[in-house]
Amino acid sequence: SKLLEIMFVRELSQATTTADKPLVIINTVNPAYCISQLQRHATPVLYFFIKLGGLILARTTEVGSRTLFAGAVAGKESHGMYMSDCKLKEPSAFVRSTDGLKTQRIVYEQLLKLLEHIEPGISENV
Repeated sequence: SKLLEIMFVRELSQATTTADKPLVIINTVNPAYCISQLQRHATPVLYFFIKLGGLILARTTEVGSRTLFAGAVAGKESHGMYMSDCKLKEPSAFVRSTDGLKTQRIVYEQLLKLLEHIEPGISENV
Protein backbone atom coordinates (compact mmCIF):
# COMPACT_ATOMS: atom_id res chain seq x y z
CA SER A 1 0.00 0.00 0.00
CA LYS A 2 2.91 2.38 0.68
CA LEU A 3 4.23 1.82 -2.84
CA LEU A 4 0.85 2.68 -4.37
CA GLU A 5 0.59 5.74 -2.15
CA ILE A 6 4.03 6.98 -3.17
CA MET A 7 3.25 6.48 -6.85
CA PHE A 8 -0.12 8.19 -6.63
CA VAL A 9 1.22 11.17 -4.68
CA ARG A 10 4.12 11.66 -7.09
CA GLU A 11 1.72 11.76 -10.04
CA LEU A 12 -0.86 13.90 -8.20
CA SER A 13 1.80 16.43 -7.24
CA GLN A 14 2.78 16.76 -10.91
CA ALA A 15 -0.85 17.15 -11.96
CA THR A 16 -1.43 19.92 -9.42
CA THR A 17 1.73 21.87 -10.24
CA THR A 18 0.67 24.44 -12.81
CA ALA A 19 1.13 28.17 -13.19
CA ASP A 20 -2.60 28.89 -12.90
CA LYS A 21 -3.11 27.08 -9.58
CA PRO A 22 -1.69 27.99 -6.17
CA LEU A 23 0.82 25.45 -4.86
CA VAL A 24 -0.59 23.01 -2.36
CA ILE A 25 2.27 20.96 -1.00
CA ILE A 26 1.56 17.25 -1.32
CA ASN A 27 4.04 14.72 0.10
CA THR A 28 4.12 11.20 1.48
CA VAL A 29 5.28 10.45 5.00
CA ASN A 30 6.33 7.19 6.61
CA PRO A 31 5.54 7.10 10.34
CA ALA A 32 6.78 3.47 10.45
CA TYR A 33 5.41 0.89 12.87
CA CYS A 34 4.03 2.62 15.96
CA ILE A 35 2.77 1.17 19.21
CA SER A 36 -0.99 1.66 19.36
CA GLN A 37 -4.22 -0.07 20.19
CA LEU A 38 -5.08 -0.80 16.55
CA GLN A 39 -4.42 -4.52 17.11
CA ARG A 40 -6.44 -4.82 20.32
CA HIS A 41 -8.97 -7.16 18.68
CA ALA A 42 -6.38 -9.55 17.25
CA THR A 43 -6.43 -13.18 18.33
CA PRO A 44 -4.35 -13.84 21.47
CA VAL A 45 -1.55 -15.58 19.55
CA LEU A 46 -1.35 -12.84 16.92
CA TYR A 47 -1.55 -10.18 19.63
CA PHE A 48 1.40 -11.78 21.42
CA PHE A 49 3.56 -11.65 18.28
CA ILE A 50 2.48 -8.10 17.53
CA LYS A 51 3.45 -7.03 21.04
CA LEU A 52 6.75 -8.92 20.82
CA GLY A 53 7.56 -7.30 17.47
CA GLY A 54 6.52 -3.95 18.90
CA LEU A 55 9.01 -4.22 21.72
CA ILE A 56 11.79 -4.71 19.20
CA LEU A 57 10.75 -2.56 16.23
CA ALA A 58 7.97 -0.13 17.06
CA ARG A 59 8.15 3.57 17.74
CA THR A 60 5.97 5.29 20.29
CA THR A 61 2.93 7.04 18.87
CA GLU A 62 4.53 10.33 19.90
CA VAL A 63 7.61 9.68 17.76
CA GLY A 64 5.41 8.49 14.89
CA SER A 65 3.33 11.65 15.14
CA ARG A 66 6.47 13.76 14.72
CA THR A 67 6.94 12.30 11.26
CA LEU A 68 3.38 13.31 10.33
CA PHE A 69 3.96 16.80 11.69
CA ALA A 70 7.25 17.09 9.77
CA GLY A 71 5.38 16.28 6.55
CA ALA A 72 2.68 18.82 7.33
CA VAL A 73 5.13 21.69 7.89
CA ALA A 74 7.67 20.74 5.21
CA GLY A 75 8.41 23.36 2.59
CA LYS A 76 8.10 23.46 -1.18
CA GLU A 77 11.10 21.17 -1.56
CA SER A 78 8.96 18.31 -0.21
CA HIS A 79 6.28 18.65 -2.91
CA GLY A 80 5.78 15.21 -4.48
CA MET A 81 8.52 13.72 -2.32
CA TYR A 82 8.74 10.80 0.10
CA MET A 83 9.68 11.52 3.72
CA SER A 84 10.96 9.00 6.24
CA ASP A 85 12.39 9.79 9.68
CA CYS A 86 11.37 13.43 9.11
CA LYS A 87 13.76 13.75 6.15
CA LEU A 88 13.33 13.72 2.39
CA LYS A 89 14.30 10.32 1.01
CA GLU A 90 14.55 8.88 -2.46
CA PRO A 91 11.89 6.27 -3.18
CA SER A 92 12.99 2.83 -4.38
CA ALA A 93 14.91 2.36 -7.59
CA PHE A 94 11.80 0.80 -9.15
CA VAL A 95 9.69 3.90 -8.47
CA ARG A 96 12.33 6.05 -10.20
CA SER A 97 12.80 3.67 -13.15
CA THR A 98 11.10 3.90 -16.55
CA ASP A 99 8.85 0.96 -15.65
CA GLY A 100 8.07 2.58 -12.31
CA LEU A 101 7.06 5.83 -13.97
CA LYS A 102 4.79 3.93 -16.37
CA THR A 103 3.26 2.04 -13.44
CA GLN A 104 2.88 5.29 -11.52
CA ARG A 105 0.85 6.79 -14.37
CA ILE A 106 -1.36 3.67 -14.58
CA VAL A 107 -1.95 3.68 -10.80
CA TYR A 108 -2.93 7.35 -10.94
CA GLU A 109 -5.29 6.93 -13.89
CA GLN A 110 -6.92 3.79 -12.44
CA LEU A 111 -7.45 5.36 -9.02
CA LEU A 112 -8.91 8.54 -10.54
CA LYS A 113 -11.23 6.36 -12.62
CA LEU A 114 -12.42 4.55 -9.49
CA LEU A 115 -12.85 7.81 -7.59
CA GLU A 116 -14.75 9.31 -10.54
CA HIS A 117 -17.16 6.38 -10.37
CA ILE A 118 -17.71 7.01 -6.64
CA GLU A 119 -17.88 10.81 -6.88
CA PRO A 120 -18.56 12.03 -10.43
CA GLY A 121 -16.60 15.16 -11.30
CA ILE A 122 -13.88 14.66 -8.70
CA SER A 123 -11.07 14.53 -11.23
CA GLU A 124 -12.01 18.01 -12.47
CA ASN A 125 -10.86 19.34 -9.10
CA VAL A 126 -7.29 18.13 -9.57
